[in-house]
Amino acid sequence: MKTNSIFYATVAMAMAAMALTGCNGSTSGTQTDFLGTYHAIMPAADCPGISTTIILDSGNTYIIEREYLERASAYREAGKFTAEADMLTLVSNENDTTYIKVAEGMLKWLDNEKNEIKGDLADSYVFKPVIESQNGMPSVEITGNWVEPVPGMPEQFQGISLMEDGTAQSINMATLQYETWDKIGNVIFLKGKSLGNSQTIEFTDTLVVASLTADTLKVTRNGQVSAYARQK
Repeated sequence: MKTNSIFYATVAMAMAAMALTGCNGSTSGTQTDFLGTYHAIMPAADCPGISTTIILDSGNTYIIEREYLERASAYREAGKFTAEADMLTLVSNENDTTYIKVAEGMLKWLDNEKNEIKGDLADSYVFKPVIESQNGMPSVEITGNWVEPVPGMPEQFQGISLMEDGTAQSINMATLQYETWDKIGNVIFLKGKSLGNSQTIEFTDTLVVASLTADTLKVTRNGQVSAYARQK
């Protein structure tokens, strides 16, 4: 009887260990190693490509930012995702569905039938993790006050104030009032109001960032280049 008791106890312990291993090894709903930011240049028919960033956050929320290269066009998609094994199902706030496969620390964009994209452009649908800083130095913040000389009056300045909370203000521009701003990729969207002739017109100003340093910001607006300096 003692031998049988030891045998049954050993079997029970082994089964418990297997059950625990099965729970820990499951990738359904509990795996979070894939959370983070990923990037790829996806193909496009009318421009060199679409710079696409996927951000997967805790709480099963996601953001996809798309910027059309060499065009002042960008947009952001947000929604929720679910994870089942190595498959992610992303459902946007507009109820659009995207399928993503987690593979070897990367993400693979799938077609509507959940199949991997094949052919010459297959690599363009593989998203690699984004390293926030390549040299260990913090990235340059675009928030702050940016000014440029007033045309014809080089000793006077005008510009934009970009706040961390997404609000914006005009600097020395009485008839142009910026109110909010957003940035998707290298495209800045400034929303505000134009005042004049007893009427107010709401507008969106689109700026494409050409270069950014700690002290300078160069953008293009409707094909025109503007060079701003950071106001200390």
